[in-house]
Amino acid sequence: MRNEVLPLLKAYADCLAPMPIPVYQVSVDSGELGDHIVIRVETENDLSNKQTFVTNPIIIVDIVTKHVGAIDASVVEGYDDLLRGLIWPTRRTTGLEPWEGTQIAQVRFDGANYLDGFDGTRYEHRKITRLYNRLNQQ
Repeated sequence: MRNEVLPLLKAYADCLAPMPIPVYQVSVDSGELGDHIVIRVETENDLSNKQTFVTNPIIIVDIVTKHVGAIDASVVEGYDDLLRGLIWPTRRTTGLEPWEGTQIAQVRFDGANYLDGFDGTRYEHRKITRLYNRLNQQ
């Protein structure tokens, strides 16, 4: 059984490349002051059986928006709409490209949380979404 976390993060980064804001894997550049997205792995479990190796990683997609004055929640929701259109371009397909030896069997929305903050100059509004993934290794 192979570790599929890094190829999955790369598949998400490639899928989200058309986003109008930067997309980072795991950590953000220290100089980033604007809106951005961070993707990282939260958990991973194994449900392998006698026929195939099955991995179920949870990917966190953290949409971070910055605001001067009052928070405009529609900004984070607009980015989320674009993101969902890239990940699920049609009802039965995902925009994630599988890599050699692995089938992306399922990508499912698994809940979201919202956080607000203030850094002394600007307000921050975040939407943190969990995406369940089912990967079959061939």
